[in-house]
Formats: sequence, structure tokens, C-alpha cells
Amino acid sequence: MSAKPPPNLESAALQSGVDIVGEVETHGTDYIPESERHGRASELLWVWCGAAFCLGVIVIGSLPVVFGLGWWASFASLTVGITVGSILYTPLALYGPRTGTNDPVASGGHFGVRGRILAAVITIFVAMGFYALAIWTGGQAIQVAGNKLFGTSIDNTTLGVSMALTSLVTVVIAVYGHATLILTYKWFTIVVGALLAVLVVVQLGNFDASYAGGSYLLGSFWKTWFLSMSIGASLPISYATFGGDYSRYFSRKDVSDGSILVWNFLGMFLSSEIALLLGAYLTITFKDPAAPFVQGVADSVPSWFVFPFLLIGLLGTWPQGGMCLYGCGLSSSTITWRIGQRAATTVVLSLIGLAVVFLGVLYFNAVDSISAFVLIMNVTISPWMAIMLVGFALRRGRYSPADLQPYTALGSRSIYWFTEGINLRAFVAFIPAAIVGFMFSNTTLHVGRFANSAGGVDLSYASAFVIAGVVYLILALIFPERQAMLADSASRVSPAPAGLSPDKGAA
Repeated sequence: MSAKPPPNLESAALQSGVDIVGEVETHGTDYIPESERHGRASELLWVWCGAAFCLGVIVIGSLPVVFGLGWWASFASLTVGITVGSILYTPLALYGPRTGTNDPVASGGHFGVRGRILAAVITIFVAMGFYALAIWTGGQAIQVAGNKLFGTSIDNTTLGVSMALTSLVTVVIAVYGHATLILTYKWFTIVVGALLAVLVVVQLGNFDASYAGGSYLLGSFWKTWFLSMSIGASLPISYATFGGDYSRYFSRKDVSDGSILVWNFLGMFLSSEIALLLGAYLTITFKDPAAPFVQGVADSVPSWFVFPFLLIGLLGTWPQGGMCLYGCGLSSSTITWRIGQRAATTVVLSLIGLAVVFLGVLYFNAVDSISAFVLIMNVTISPWMAIMLVGFALRRGRYSPADLQPYTALGSRSIYWFTEGINLRAFVAFIPAAIVGFMFSNTTLHVGRFANSAGGVDLSYASAFVIAGVVYLILALIFPERQAMLADSASRVSPAPAGLSPDKGAA
């Protein structure tokens, strides 16, 4: 390795970085200096609740009932799944404070500085899917409410206009960036949460806790129950690459690991539990539980609540859509390695997201598409997640931020260069795990060769997670990542900036 010292991260970062409500954030995936980190761990509660209190997420909770489960079986399966998913996801928020950047860039510590592109692509894929769900359900709410209030038609034209109007504000929020998003999450959680609480009360007369369900999708109770549990786990897991977008603003001097773990778990568990159980609850109140979700809610509420329902559909969409586009904008910077392009790419990606939702509306059955999406996306997320968790444990949470940053011109001198920028250990673990996961998947979009080996229960992301974690652990023990493990992180920033000293030792 060259004796020439690498650039000082504090000087390589944007010195006049802006992260103020109402002003466009200037930081992207570049290192955020300790002096500019002002986040609090409690913000994670607002982040996850703001994103979850959206019809595009709530509708996922309707699936256990649509699959044939009753209320208490839906409650139990979703709760168990959400708990498991939240526990697995929670530690990933620790990457942000240690690396000062988002999760795709941080993943370079295990996948290589070029291998980080994998996480960026996964993030964009997941974000576009959830963005499509959010815009679609928000547009449907506006369309249906408009029909009931003003007699407007229900067709693809009005739906297209409604979705376009819904997406407009999400683009603005995402372009302004981190500080504006945090404020949006907080206040929209309060406002939309209050409206959802009123909706629960309004529908109480139509709710039957003894509802026993219908015909089981997989032919038996327990097979269908485990499928529903996997639906519950899929929501926390689907956010695996997004946490660093917010925790990168946490100072290691002011925010403890313990507080991050507590708030991240609480935020993820409570938001997912409320959203998905609300979806199951509302579906049981429908005259026909198999009815399209948004239409079913609109038909079952009293006429005076149609306008508040419109507000739920509209306001709830903005935080979720903003989170998705913001993550996309940051991830695109990870791929192209250029500073200052986040805002522009966010606008471009919003147009791509609209195209995705139009295709979904025109060519796919809504419920089947949602079911397939939440399961298939985790086939790629779960093995990535397993490798990141195993790697974090092996490295004892120690990383060299300068070596993760493509903007510091370290190039092949980075301790995370591995083999031409790729850590073969991680990819040898990831690729077969993902392949096996796809072979176990059982959805309307893809039926794998082993799809029926467990009686129809989807084992795709569970098998991918276990295989990737075990294989990566074995490879890392047999073929140690010596350069990354033994390099002194403080030597990579000369002089070491404040906040990096706690990681002195091994990267």
C-alpha cells in the first residue's frame, strides 16, 4: 500500500453542507462530518411511522385475510413476522454513524468499493416498488373519494391524473432532502395517525373479532399462517438498505448505540404492527373481504368520512413516496460516484416510478402483484442483509470511512478494494443464496422449482438469508479479509477527524 496519506475526510466532505428545513440538502452519499451531524435516535420513530401510515403499506396487511385467515390468526401471524423482521433489521442502523454515509456505500466494507453497486440497485428496485404502491393507492383514494363527493368518473384517465397529483408533492419533499423529510415524517405521522385512529373508531361497528376467515389459499391453516407470517416479516426486511439515509446524521459522540437500537426497533415494530394490523382490521369490515382494498374502505365508511379518507390517501402517500425517492436519489449517486446530482436524479427517478405504477395498473392484478412484490424483493434483500450482519459482527463494527468513499480518490489503495473492487467472499455467498431463494419462491410472477417443497409455504427469503450468512461466515474465517480487518482506521484520515477516533484499531 502506498505511503502517501489519503485525503482528509473532513476537507473532502462538503464544508458548507446544508441540511435545513426548506433548503435543498447538499450532502449526498459523501462523508458527513461530525460537526454537521445533528440527528437524534428518536427521529427513527417518526421516520418509520411516517413511511408506514400509507395506504400502499396498509394494504399489505389485508393479505392474510384475503388468503383466508380470520382476525386472530391474522393478528398472530403478522405480529410474529413483524417481530422477527424488526429484530433482524434493527442492527443495520449502526452503519450510518460509523461510516457517515448511506447503507449502499457502507456495504462497500463487505462487498468492495465497486461491489457496493449491488446494494444501490437493490435499493432502487425496492424503492420503485413501494413508490408505485404508494402512488397507486393514493391515486385510487383521490379517485374514489372524488367520485363519491363530486361524481367524477372512475377510469384510467382520472386515476392517472390522481396519481400524477399525488406524486408531485413527494418529488418536492424528496428533493429538499433529509431535514425536510424528518419534519414531514413527524407532522404527517401525527395528522395521518389521528385520522387513522378515527377510521378505526368509525369502522368499529362493522368489525367482528370472531371472524373466522374463508377458504385457505394454501389449502390448510398452518401453511397459510406461515405464508402470512412471511408477509409480516417482509415489511421490516424491505427497509434494510434505507436506515443509513437517516442514521448517517447521528453523531457517535452524542448518540449511543443503545439508543439507536432501541428507537430503531420500536419505530420499525410499532409502525409495521399498526399499519399491517390496520389493513387486516379494515378488510374484515368490508362487505366483501376480497374487494379491492381502497374501494372496499370507501364503500364501508359513512359518507361524512369520505373526505377524511381522501386526506389519508393523499397525506399518507407523501412521506412514503418521499422516502422512496430520496433513497433512490442517494443510491444513484452510489452507482455513478458523483457528488451534487441527488436532486436531479430524484426528479428523473420519480418519472420512472410513475411509469412503473402505470404498468402495474394496466397489466397486473393488484392483489397478486402486491403479494408477489413483497415476497420476491426479499430474495435479494435478505442475503445482502445476512452478509452485512455477519460482517458487522466479524469487524466488531469498525470501519474506515475514508476507504469507503469514492470521492477521496483512494481508488485501489482503499482497504476495501479486495479484488478489483469486489469482495469475492461476499458475492460467492450472495449469488447462490439468491438463486436458491428464487427457486423456493412461489408467487404469481415467479414459481420456483422448489416452490412446493414445503407445501406451498414461501421459504425464499428465509433460505436465502441463512445460506448467505453461513457461507459468508465460513469463507471469511477460512480466507480472512486481512487488509480490511487489520488496517488502522485512524491512519486513513490524516489527521483523524473528530468522531473517527472511537474506531481506531481495526477496520
